[in-house]
Amino acid sequence: MNKKSLLLVEGKDDEHVFYSLLEHYGFPDCFQIKDCKGIENLLEVFRVQLVKTIDITTIGAVVDADESMENRWTSIYSILMNAGYAPPKSPNQNGTIIVPPDLFRPSVGVWIMPDNQTPGILEDFVQCLVPARDELLTYARDCVASIPQQ
Repeated sequence: MNKKSLLLVEGKDDEHVFYSLLEHYGFPDCFQIKDCKGIENLLEVFRVQLVKTIDITTIGAVVDADESMENRWTSIYSILMNAGYAPPKSPNQNGTIIVPPDLFRPSVGVWIMPDNQTPGILEDFVQCLVPARDELLTYARDCVASIPQQ
């Protein structure tokens, strides 16, 4: 495992999804994935790793936008600015990569689920991975919609 790359995720479900994606695309040992057990813990670990890490060359953070992609980006942007990084004013639609301010700090990658542009969560991100005409997805949506509201 490449211990020099760290991927921070909010929870166990995120951890499993990203392990599976990395394995599917042939990068099973590319990152050490850390379940931070919630967004507040993730933001704190992210803040600390940006300024105190010695052996990590790359840090990735994958977070849910939840109800406001802008609010989530503002939190991350503030942490990056306070650590001396120069993040863009808004996240890149294809994923945000930020170069370190010096040779001693890690490069940073940020993905705000589902698509770095809109509100949403892990489940919305995973749904985007399913081909649009997949019949099973339509069936699954119909099944969920038919569940009684109790």
